[in-house]
Amino acid sequence: MQRQPQDRGRKSVEEQDVIDTAVRQPDLVRQLADRHTGSEKIIRVAIGLAFAFTSELLRSGEDLSVFASRNGLSDSWLNRLLVLTRLSPEILKHALRGTLPPGVGLDDLMAAAQRLDWSSQAKQLGL
Repeated sequence: MQRQPQDRGRKSVEEQDVIDTAVRQPDLVRQLADRHTGSEKIIRVAIGLAFAFTSELLRSGEDLSVFASRNGLSDSWLNRLLVLTRLSPEILKHALRGTLPPGVGLDDLMAAAQRLDWSSQAKQLGL
């Protein structure tokens, strides 16, 4: 079965679900903003939000501050969240499968993503 190319002007169902969830569940966003770590679910949601928000920002061309305000986030938190899109594919795979080393949380992923070298990211996270 061949996949039909996705219309770049429309969000995928998954992207829209993540954005809708964030908007409808401000407590979840607050939980992310409070940097609770260790939960696989929180890490998965944060990575999903990072990629969905990046996609939406690129599509809309909207200013980061306006986008953050519209989604109930601070500029600084949105910047911290978006950095997750710079994690290596290998790290993302571990994060989404729930196979990160014990004790690695959201803060650790955000810190590792500050490094652009993927091998340095992996070393910092003990992978």
